[in-house]
Amino acid sequence: MSENQHVRARQLFTQSLVEGLEPADQTWLAAHLLECNACSRDTTATGELLSALRNVPVAVPRQLASRTQMRVRLRAQQALQASESNLLLWVVTAATLARSRRR
Repeated sequence: MSENQHVRARQLFTQSLVEGLEPADQTWLAAHLLECNACSRDTTATGELLSALRNVPVAVPRQLASRTQMRVRLRAQQALQASESNLLLWVVTAATLARSRRR
């Protein structure tokens, strides 16, 4: 079996964890894992490790959620203000362009 198949299997397995796979890629990966003990062991070990990590409690500072929400709201307000000022810029630009074409 070529090294490229093992590299492809690792890439597809990683992709399956993050964004999912197309049916053809899922089929290929499943078939490869049935044939290749090394890749099958690697994916099993990785899956077990990820499962264990998901069960580790993580302590976060109190008020983290409320501070994060406040910052998201602030950023949304800044983005709205920026888009409003951009709209004014576009209106002024369009008016200037229209005026210069009349001359």
